[in-house]
Amino acid sequence: MKSRTEYLVIAILLLLLYPTAVISAKQKDAPDVTLRFVNSIDEMSHLIPDNVNRASELQQQIQACFMAAEMSGINITNSDLYLASIPGIRQNITSQRYSNQLKQLIFTDRSLKMNQQTLETIVLNTVDFDNDEPYLYNTIIKKTLCYNNKSITIWQEIHVPVKGTQLISEILTSSKELKKNEFIHYERDVLTVNQYLSQAAQFYSKKQYANAYKTYTELTEKHADNAEGWYRLSLMIYKQRGCKGNYTNPRATAREYMQRAYELGNGDIKTKAENILFYWDHPNYM
Repeated sequence: MKSRTEYLVIAILLLLLYPTAVISAKQKDAPDVTLRFVNSIDEMSHLIPDNVNRASELQQQIQACFMAAEMSGINITNSDLYLASIPGIRQNITSQRYSNQLKQLIFTDRSLKMNQQTLETIVLNTVDFDNDEPYLYNTIIKKTLCYNNKSITIWQEIHVPVKGTQLISEILTSSKELKKNEFIHYERDVLTVNQYLSQAAQFYSKKQYANAYKTYTELTEKHADNAEGWYRLSLMIYKQRGCKGNYTNPRATAREYMQRAYELGNGDIKTKAENILFYWDHPNYM
């Protein structure tokens, strides 16, 4: 049993965890890691052939821009290298092999040329208890690739989480021009946890709440041990966003899912789930 003082401390922490200020919907500048990734490719494209050491340094910088560095997978069937019709690539490669291949094509062989233009960076929000939570920096890049005298223009989304290490978590690529407020959607049926969360944030930021709710629901079905999925789904139900009329007792369902988030969670999600459960169970405490 918690004492009255402990409950008061939790209530104060609850207020501190959900500040009234939120990051604006759009950012003027891309995250540092995104700029480092783009600028490293640009610099590599302009190196003279003798500058081998600098090319190797840039290759390592590109690799280090990704989460999990040498372990992170690049989806080649949805990438710049694939759309440029470069042969000999597998469906997924590590960021180490991806950066090595860029160096080989751009610097060593001089068979691939890239012209990059950073268009805008948008902050994608996700549902939270009080205000919406800034979740992901989404930078739109326009690239013109020239490989063996064949030119193609593509558009890329570079995803960087707002919290945590702030390294690149995903690059999505499309050969179709992205119009204002358009996003690239994943082509796979079953996504990773981060991909589900990113896609839900895309829908949520566009106020397509029904699609965001569906994505969070699929996340909890495919990855039932993920605490954040249950946390976000609980709040979608609590706020009746995208699921109005789906539940006889939405508050009870929201509480059940929040309890699941607390039991499965750790760190920030566990703390926030515990505080929300306390608030729901003691609405008149303050």
